[in-house]
Amino acid sequence: MSPWWSRSKGTLCALAVLVSLAASCQEDRPEPTDPEGAYRLFMEAIEAKDEDAVWEYLDQGTKDLFAEQYKALVRIDRIIEAYFDPSEHRYMRERTGAYLLETEHIDSAKALYQFIFDVDDIVFEEDHEVGATIDEFNYSDEEETVAMILTRGGQSFVMVCQSRANDLPCDNKVKEEDKIWRTVSLRNMFEDAVAPIKNSESALKDFAKENLMDERQRRIEVVQYFQERLKGAPAQASTPAPPAETEEAPAPSDSPEAQRLEVGAP
Repeated sequence: MSPWWSRSKGTLCALAVLVSLAASCQEDRPEPTDPEGAYRLFMEAIEAKDEDAVWEYLDQGTKDLFAEQYKALVRIDRIIEAYFDPSEHRYMRERTGAYLLETEHIDSAKALYQFIFDVDDIVFEEDHEVGATIDEFNYSDEEETVAMILTRGGQSFVMVCQSRANDLPCDNKVKEEDKIWRTVSLRNMFEDAVAPIKNSESALKDFAKENLMDERQRRIEVVQYFQERLKGAPAQASTPAPPAETEEAPAPSDSPEAQRLEVGAP
């Protein structure tokens, strides 16, 4: 069985079905500030196999998904570095996929997206232009910030501009400030694609808790011990030393006692 990070024709098989109905050709140039125009530009980007353009038409929630999972890979790598013996680092990175940070140069959310989204896997049907034509279009909210598009091929797309959480099945909470419409329709598919990263991090944390808790507790106790010592040290240094015992000093010569002694007074 191939690991989840293997690049293969089946990596995003659902996408091949989704985009088998690519953008239709129309004479007027679509505008990204119009939901129908943004949909057409998005589909044109897929048909052109332009990863950068497709990324631009993913809503912010989908981009955040990749950002979260990129950070998860970084956390996994740090856990391995901190808690596992150096002889185990390579094995654990291969098992969890953390080695991709170095070997595939994944250093950002977009880099992770580009690794997972392989445009070469997309296959188009001969009648995809007809099937991608918009058959139905409507807004799903009074503010007209969420648009539902149904194609002749039966595919549905959700486009968002200034979306609210309650309006979207994908729980999109980010406002698209630039007024460009973007799609949330690939988010569920991408969530499935990156789910193994989340699972790897969860499993690694559970392993660390079960097997490394004693060492962690020991480190905590050591830190607490030295913190207490440091807190007590200044207090001891500031305590004044008791005065040394000395003989009583003689009274000054001009005092009444001295004068009596000088005149022989009792």
